[in-house]
Amino acid sequence: MEKYAARSVKQQFDRILWEVWDPIGVNKISPARDEYSGYVNGVFQLLTSGCSDEEISRHLLTIVHERMELRATTVADMQPTVIALRTIALPS
Repeated sequence: MEKYAARSVKQQFDRILWEVWDPIGVNKISPARDEYSGYVNGVFQLLTSGCSDEEISRHLLTIVHERMELRATTVADMQPTVIALRTIALPS
């Protein structure tokens, strides 16, 4: 994938993590805008490698459970984010 196309896709993924995923509920706080940016590359790698929706959901859930230490979240809670991520066209 061309570098600029990858950058554009990553920016879109970052927006989805911020607007849709937002497991800690900070997307109304402007100074926290980069809160989920560190997770974009992992999501990008999964999606460009052809992984399943289940794998993406489990990846996001692992972040929520292990890094954010939030336990009430389930795989099903990740579905809106996975659906939104899948709407982004990946350049070939």
